[in-house]
Amino acid sequence: MNFLQHYFIILNLKDAVKEGDVFRINNCLKMMIPFFYNHSPLSKYMVECLDYILKTEVMLPPKLAIQVRAAACVNPKGAKAKNKAADMQKENQVKEMKELIKGLGSNKNEHSIETISKAYPVVNDIVSHIDLQISYKEVKSSHKSRSENEDLSCLLKQLRNLKPFCRVSGRTLDGYCGIKTSAFEELLPQKVLLKEKVMQTINCLKRGIPMPADENEENVEDIVDPQ
Repeated sequence: MNFLQHYFIILNLKDAVKEGDVFRINNCLKMMIPFFYNHSPLSKYMVECLDYILKTEVMLPPKLAIQVRAAACVNPKGAKAKNKAADMQKENQVKEMKELIKGLGSNKNEHSIETISKAYPVVNDIVSHIDLQISYKEVKSSHKSRSENEDLSCLLKQLRNLKPFCRVSGRTLDGYCGIKTSAFEELLPQKVLLKEKVMQTINCLKRGIPMPADENEENVEDIVDPQ
């Protein structure tokens, strides 16, 4: 049940981003705050959630707040329910730009990097149109990406036999015995501490004071993206 709560809240956020529902995104961020706090009271993701909510609902003027919310999602192809996070779109653009810069080879210098960076939108547009005309499809191996339908069918097949919601004597894992059914059940005795931490973070954000980050989260981020 604990796993399902985490799964559905992530699923809700992903759906809100795809739909471009800027108000539901804020609601999802509010629901995610207890989960981040339960993971670590110094969670930087909790701080980012509070910072976004504080700016878009309290500190910024209404018109500017709506502009910030609308700019959080982009729809490059204009298709229905195909929005994506603006920062993810920017990261993809930076990745493609790095490929162009890498292609300069020995001619790489400050002037050439600046020139190719300015030419990136035009180059990318030309290449995408050529790929469209020749019906080019990027070849992906099974090692690079897996089919979601295959994973789901395999998972459902195993769950059907295991019957995870039926109690079976002896089927327990020592590492999971201390996990509560809900993250909110774990936080119930810490309700006052959670409120104090949220208010402390909000006051620091209002004054522009940087918050201490959790070292474990920093280490995980370095492993995922060593660059």
